[in-house]
Formats: sequence, structure tokens, C-alpha cells
Amino acid sequence: MSAHLDGVVGTIKDFFDRDVAVDVYLPDGWSAVRAMDAAYRPTRIVERKGLLIVELEDLVLCFIGEELAVRPTVARVLDPRGTPAVEVSGFRHLYSSWPKVAREYETGVALFISEL
Repeated sequence: MSAHLDGVVGTIKDFFDRDVAVDVYLPDGWSAVRAMDAAYRPTRIVERKGLLIVELEDLVLCFIGEELAVRPTVARVLDPRGTPAVEVSGFRHLYSSWPKVAREYETGVALFISEL
């Protein structure tokens, strides 16, 4: 079951409330240099029609698209048995920025993956 804009913030906040910290897996790989090299906590989550901004300390993710969908899932990028995650898909654009690095994507899936 996907949570569309009405439940997007709740789905993400519920996930962060359960897990102490998460890392981010972007369409081209990990947000940091190595897998699970960063441990983020959300500082702000904002949603508007066709827009989702997730601020994780110094990492800001801006998802743009009318078909944004967020759903709990199990990520298998670290462990074939799976790790709890939240998947964000359906974006037309995703901007990811740190103080020194910015990335832009036009399609794909982003995952918030639990640091167990």
C-alpha cells in the first residue's frame, strides 16, 4: 500500500520514530562515500502538492512530482535478508544537496534505510 501526499509525512515520521538513525540510498547509490557511512535524523519534513522536502541534518532532499509515493519496504542493498526501509518513488526530479555536493535525478527510487 502506497501513501500518497496525504500520508507521506506521517509514513516518513513513523519510520524515523521507530529507528534511531537511517542512511539514504539514492538512485545512483549511497548518500555518503560508503554504505551506512552516515546516520541521519530528520530535522524537517515538508510536503505540498507535488513537492516533498526531507531535511536530514546537513542533507536536504527535494522530491518533485505529481505521482510521489511513499511506502514502507524491506531494502536488500546491504543484506539479502533485508533491512527495514521507506521507499520514495514517482518523482520527476530529485535534488540532493550537502554543503559541498549536489546531485540531481530525473527518475528512480530513493530509500531511507534503517541503521540496525
